[in-house]
Amino acid sequence: MNLSACSDTEVAQLEHRQIIIREIEKWRKSKLLPEQYCDFLLNLYRNEDEHAGFARQGSKRIYVQIRPLLALIGISGLLLTIYVLVSFYFSVLSQQMQLGLTCIWIITLYTAGFFMHKRRQLISSLFFGAGSLLILLSGPDLIQLLGIASPYAIFGYILVVSLIWVALGLLFRISFLQLCGWAGLLLVYGWWLETSFEPLSLWQAQILWLVVTLLFAGCGWRFHRRFPSWSRILLLIALITVFVPEVHLILNGFFGGGQFFMWFLGKALVLAVSLWLSRKRWMEWMT
Repeated sequence: MNLSACSDTEVAQLEHRQIIIREIEKWRKSKLLPEQYCDFLLNLYRNEDEHAGFARQGSKRIYVQIRPLLALIGISGLLLTIYVLVSFYFSVLSQQMQLGLTCIWIITLYTAGFFMHKRRQLISSLFFGAGSLLILLSGPDLIQLLGIASPYAIFGYILVVSLIWVALGLLFRISFLQLCGWAGLLLVYGWWLETSFEPLSLWQAQILWLVVTLLFAGCGWRFHRRFPSWSRILLLIALITVFVPEVHLILNGFFGGGQFFMWFLGKALVLAVSLWLSRKRWMEWMT
C-alpha cells in the first residue's frame, strides 16, 4: 500500500512538472517573460539529463555569441602586428607611398567584406572590422602629411571615421561597429562641450549630456520593433551616457573622490529604481 501511494505521488509530481514545463514553453513563445528567465525556470523543472543537455546548449549559444568578438580580437591583433612590421621594415618608403598602400589595403578589406556579407556574416564582419581599424591607425600619418596637426583636425578625423563606422554598422548590421562609431561621436561631443563651455559647470554638464541620453533612448524606443538590434545598441549608449558627466568633470578636476562617488552612487540608485518601475517596457525592448 505504501509502495502504491509512493508511486501515485511520483506520477502526480511528474505530471505536475510536465504541466509547468509546457506553461513555461508557452510563456517563452508568447514572450510573457524574457528568454533568460524561461531558461532558468526550465532548468529547475527538467530532470538531470535534460538539464545537462540544456546546459550544453546554453554554453554553445554563448560561444556562438562571443565567437565574432574573439575572432575580431584575433584578426585585429594579427593585422596590427603586420602593420607595425611593415611600417618598421619598409620605413624607407615615402609617407605618401605608405598611405597609398594603406588605402589600397582598406579598400580591399571593405570590398571583401561587401561580397562576403550574404554568404559568411562572421568573415564579412571581420573584414569590415579590420578595414575600420586601419582607417583609425592611418589617421595620424594622414594628419601629419597634410600638416594640420591640431585638435580640430584630430577630432574632425575621429568624427568622419565614427560616421563611417556607424554607417557600415547600420547598413551591414554589425553591432560592434555601431557601438564603436557611437562611442567615437560621443568623444567628439565631449570635446566640443569642453571647447565651447569654458569652464563647464556641473549643471551644464548634467543637462547637456542628459539631452544626449534622452535622444538615444527615444530613438531606440521609436525603432525597437523595426530594428531591434539597432535599438539595443542605442539603449546601451543611453545607459552609458547617464554616467558620462561625472567622468567628464572628474577628468577636469571638478570632483574630488568623495564627491564623485556620491554623485555616481546617487545616479546609480535613481537609474535602478527607474529601470525597476519601467521593467515591462524595457524587457519588451530587450526581448
